[in-house]
Amino acid sequence: MIRDSFRRSTTAPRRGSAAGLLVALLAAPLRAADPPPITILDLGLHVEQFELTDDGAFVFFTVDEAQQGALDRNGDGDALDQVVHSVDTSTGIVTNLGLAATSSLAVDGHRAAFHVTEAGQGFDANGDGDLFDVVPHVFDADLGSVSNLAIAGSFYRPMIAGDRVLFEVLEAAEGLSDLNGDGDVADSVLHFHDLSTGVTTNLGLAARPSFGGPTTRIDGTRATVVVGETEQGFTDLNGDGDVLDGVVFALDLANGGLANLGLAVGAQPASVFGDTVVILVEEASQANTDLNGDGDPYDLVLHLHRPTTPPIVNLGLAAADPIRVADTLVFS
Repeated sequence: MIRDSFRRSTTAPRRGSAAGLLVALLAAPLRAADPPPITILDLGLHVEQFELTDDGAFVFFTVDEAQQGALDRNGDGDALDQVVHSVDTSTGIVTNLGLAATSSLAVDGHRAAFHVTEAGQGFDANGDGDLFDVVPHVFDADLGSVSNLAIAGSFYRPMIAGDRVLFEVLEAAEGLSDLNGDGDVADSVLHFHDLSTGVTTNLGLAARPSFGGPTTRIDGTRATVVVGETEQGFTDLNGDGDVLDGVVFALDLANGGLANLGLAVGAQPASVFGDTVVILVEEASQANTDLNGDGDPYDLVLHLHRPTTPPIVNLGLAAADPIRVADTLVFS
């Protein structure tokens, strides 16, 4: 890893500038009535994507080598990569991790999870003898260390919460291994890694393919995944007599508990807010059941799952786009 400092500027940041990433820090006001002064930190780097930690202590970002003077920033002999960096906003120190990333960054606490592309890095990161894979890595900014999870990832970025990293593994990329026991090697199978123990666990569940992004969600020690019935060995997981649905599973990462909620969803996956799983159940995929009593089976109906009794509650409300605002669930 390479560390250097960045320039400080008192000019206002330029919205949408491609010249670099500008981080605004609020200093303590001189008096309660004074607006806080702003310090602008200009990294002078061409940034493609970035994520700020919740406390503002670190920014994780990727630098486009081709747009940054065609300089090789990961030592692979070319200038074609997106290379992961971080900046400590309290000291102004930039750290170049020297790793070529292929997906967006996921951040929790002072850690960032991302996929490293073997082709871009020129290194077999999962030890399968080729350079065709993407492999999940985690950078801990407090320790200054990088963990290679050494297993082939998928098209979607890994997710992280505390010590737990949740990610999908492509069977075809991981030695043509049948990881969910359905007799083929065509699936993307959910795994989680515990950073405190270094142990990776195969959950044996095939995530449903989605063009809208990953169907996995994580918050603290709770996670959900939408499992494809077709991908999971043509298994009817919600008891509606077909194998065409995506069905929600809930996972307790603290104790390894796994539960099939038996509820089918559409394009929008379940969400996790603390210990509560929020599910928009698709009536048409749930045996054409009218779940909100309006006389038709065409709605998305809001359900909640908690590790209590009763575990699943149907609110009987046709809803869309649930979000969490503090401790309140907001939906339309």
